[in-house]
Amino acid sequence: MRRAGWVVLVGVLVASACGGGEDEGDPVAFCRLLREGAGFDATDVTGLEELEAVAPIDIRPAVRELSNTSRRLEDIPDTELAELFAAATDPEAGQARLDLEQYAVDQCGLEPGADGPEPGAIDAETALGDLAAYITENFSTTEWADDLDFDVAFEFGRLDSVAATFRDDPDPEDAPLEVCNALAVYLYEIQGGTGRVSVEDGEGVLMSREGPDERCREP
Repeated sequence: MRRAGWVVLVGVLVASACGGGEDEGDPVAFCRLLREGAGFDATDVTGLEELEAVAPIDIRPAVRELSNTSRRLEDIPDTELAELFAAATDPEAGQARLDLEQYAVDQCGLEPGADGPEPGAIDAETALGDLAAYITENFSTTEWADDLDFDVAFEFGRLDSVAATFRDDPDPEDAPLEVCNALAVYLYEIQGGTGRVSVEDGEGVLMSREGPDERCREP
């Protein structure tokens, strides 16, 4: 009965908002807890409290609302069916669930599941490590392999686009094209993505590819 009204959570790199010196949370730990199933039961007080403790600022109010609802459900006797139903279907808690679902899709690489979160082909944290390893293993002899920061984005829980940013001026001159082609192989051939590849420096886009049927071009 206590599971009534619970909407299953679904699941790039998270950029937490800053403000007022407030703890910004730990987005990596937050997504890891979601992938492990924390808080997917409306009465999972411990799981929701763990999520609340590391929640990034932009999703923290939703997690706090769900955590409070979970504690209320835990305190209501099973015999109080009307009160249980009212708490489980509270509109504010319902909106909090929707907000958390969207966050999990956009930021944590999880996808819909009838009985809980189902990892997609690859999640954001894994994708970043996997992408860095791919570059290291296949392009270690290039001058640019150790001069890149990576970013990834998901669409409906699947890896959709990748980007690399040079920390210093690209070297050699054709390095942006080489990086673009390398990222294209990773995204389109290895991960089956269909989105954008982008190579940038501190001032803007140097080279990009809009999809698997396109080619890398300067802007």
